[in-house]
Amino acid sequence: MGDELRPDVQRYLARIGWTGDPSPAPTLEHLFRLQLAHMTSVAFENLHVVAGTRPPTALDWSLPKIVDQRRGGWCFEINGAFAALLRALGYDVTLHSAQVWSAQAKELGPELDHLCLIVTVDDARWLVDAGFGDSSVTPVSLDTRDEQHRLPRRARVEHDDHGRIVYLEWMQWDDWEVQYVIDPTPRQLPEFQPRSDELASGAGGGHFSEKPFATRALNEHGDRVWLLRDRLKVRRGDGHCTPTETPVAAGAWGDVLREWFEMEPLNRTE
Repeated sequence: MGDELRPDVQRYLARIGWTGDPSPAPTLEHLFRLQLAHMTSVAFENLHVVAGTRPPTALDWSLPKIVDQRRGGWCFEINGAFAALLRALGYDVTLHSAQVWSAQAKELGPELDHLCLIVTVDDARWLVDAGFGDSSVTPVSLDTRDEQHRLPRRARVEHDDHGRIVYLEWMQWDDWEVQYVIDPTPRQLPEFQPRSDELASGAGGGHFSEKPFATRALNEHGDRVWLLRDRLKVRRGDGHCTPTETPVAAGAWGDVLREWFEMEPLNRTE
């Protein structure tokens, strides 16, 4: 049932601060605005994971968490819920597995490492990803190899010899870097649960399970905020601007979380 749950569209739109048509038609213009609204309102964060929870990928977990509890989540939760909203609005949406590129290890992660969306509007395909942190705040065309001006950084796509979609962004060191590689085969939410559990357990990389973080876009100009374990980072400008950093004492962490993300801290459950 969790994979088929239909969201309350008006409550979801209110959650992301939607100020346009109360029943937006499934147009490209609305898709751009919906992704931006989602990424400025719903944080990419791991607070439940750090508190000891292994989040379900099912919609009966992610929709109440995001819409009713006004929290965020990671890709399996955010993009799963966002896909449900887009489908309810009439968009043609498919879920896809992406292998995330590790710049440090110089290799791709495993299959189902990341959940992203492909949305088809007027026979054109668009990559929509509201759950990858500091990435494009608007859709990226999958039907051109041309460079696309997107914020916070320029983007483009390629296709490898296996028919997979390679998503790249122009990074600070003046070079294109792979962000992830997308399997064009549509997937279902339950398929991502084993990888979600692995990441939550720490077996798939301790950066998700050990150190709390929350981040969200602030506007359409590339501005972004991050709350890390011991500091607040705020970037004013695109992805090539250096953020300002402010130390955050342990006793003030909850107040900073409330101020910038309107969320309450969580206590560890295990």
